Amino acid sequence: MSKPRSLSLAFSLMVTANLEGPGELSIAPIGGTGAKITICVRDYARVSPDLLTRAEKETTRIFRESGVNVEWQGLPLSSQDIKGDTNKVSRLGPAGFVLNIMAPSMVGHLRIHAEALGFAPRCPQDETGCIANIFFHRVKELAERGDASLAQVLGAAVAHEVGHLLLQSHAHSAEGIMRARWRDKDLQQASRGFLLFHPRQSDILRREVLKRLR
Repeated sequence: MSKPRSLSLAFSLMVTANLEGPGELSIAPIGGTGAKITICVRDYARVSPDLLTRAEKETTRIFRESGVNVEWQGLPLSSQDIKGDTNKVSRLGPAGFVLNIMAPSMVGHLRIHAEALGFAPRCPQDETGCIANIFFHRVKELAERGDASLAQVLGAAVAHEVGHLLLQSHAHSAEGIMRARWRDKDLQQASRGFLLFHPRQSDILRREVLKRLR
């Protein structure tokens, strides 16, 4: 029997759509809740625009299944634009988040589990621009091992880390998108569009977003 393939999405205290492929199904989304978040992306890994767009669509779809809409914005990387970035982030409000897609050179010094796909520090309910981090090279490695496309795995990984921010917990679930490790069956679910938040998690997500919007 082959050893199950897995990578960890676990957060270490020591230190974000269109389905691809024919005939794939999706659970009907919950609409009309008024819950909306904004995710600003800093793409340090220089992901191709097409891949990034498809990954954003996947993250959007996953959150929409939970009744939360997502708006995307980009943030420039050059040092001369840092002040402008800061002003933009400060205007987001508590329902706005920053996603850092990190390059390999940015990860080596972090005291993070060797297989982690990302991490998200705690996010107080009144804080603006809380940060979720994704290790793109590890996401790519996982995608190469399973049935889901790179865009699907990246989109799910982003949803997982932003999920930590909104759930205000580093805890993981036994099943679904908030599992600590994604195994073969999870990647199969991701390829079909079924790697999602559990209903109770979805309820918490909607309530949390609405609180932050108020």
